[in-house]
Amino acid sequence: MSNLVAFSLSGSVIPGTYQVGNVAYATASAIGSGSSNLTWGYEVCAIGGYTFITDSYTQSLSPSASASPLFYTSTSTSSADILNTVNALPDRVNQPAFNNENTAINWVQNSGKYITLFTCSLYTGSIPFLLQENGSYILQENGDRIILNF
Repeated sequence: MSNLVAFSLSGSVIPGTYQVGNVAYATASAIGSGSSNLTWGYEVCAIGGYTFITDSYTQSLSPSASASPLFYTSTSTSSADILNTVNALPDRVNQPAFNNENTAINWVQNSGKYITLFTCSLYTGSIPFLLQENGSYILQENGDRIILNF
């Protein structure tokens, strides 16, 4: 099930959401006060990969009055897909490319501009270790905090 996402320049916390920068991501079925004046839309997520959510105002692509969430997705959890996606984010253009997926994901997480989803679930930890097992990638938590259910 898709969650709701909105652009919010208010700076105040909206109960029932996880917020990074100017993006509010609904984590509860009831969203609290401060949400009625926002335009909510459904998330776009990558099943089997990462989704990075930012907004057009933060990325200097639109004025705040017409800002909206932006979604960048990797097609899988392979190193190449993660690196291609992160290196193509708006604030990575004309910057030295990452060549390590851990460094790339950590940059995204520490930028304060993106909400990160892992296979359509909110992901707030550092990058999980990706292990090759029988030809497919699996997630190994190693103590990382991962929120899978809302």
